[in-house]
Amino acid sequence: MNKKGFNSQKDKLVFFYLIPRLVSDSPKAIYFDKSIVNPTTFVDCKLMFYDKVQNAMIHLGLEPKDDNTYYRPRTFLIEIITSKNDGSKFIKNQTVISASIKSKVAIR
Repeated sequence: MNKKGFNSQKDKLVFFYLIPRLVSDSPKAIYFDKSIVNPTTFVDCKLMFYDKVQNAMIHLGLEPKDDNTYYRPRTFLIEIITSKNDGSKFIKNQTVISASIKSKVAIR
């Protein structure tokens, strides 16, 4: 991979190990509606877990399986928090939901 390609994926590689934290004991979650994200986005998922970690907002977008028996990951996003970006692009004005983990299953 060239330097530009690597840099575009670097944050995902650095923060990947934190995905389990997003679905931990007290997860933060929203129903995601891409039509209210400004500026517009191609991100498309039904639920989004998020958390602020190490000066970044990490997001895990989920979609229901075809038969709605469980949700599976669809997207993983990182927003670095700066003086111009508070990390709320994807969660601002979204419907916050209460989420809890009933069980974890291994997907084959």
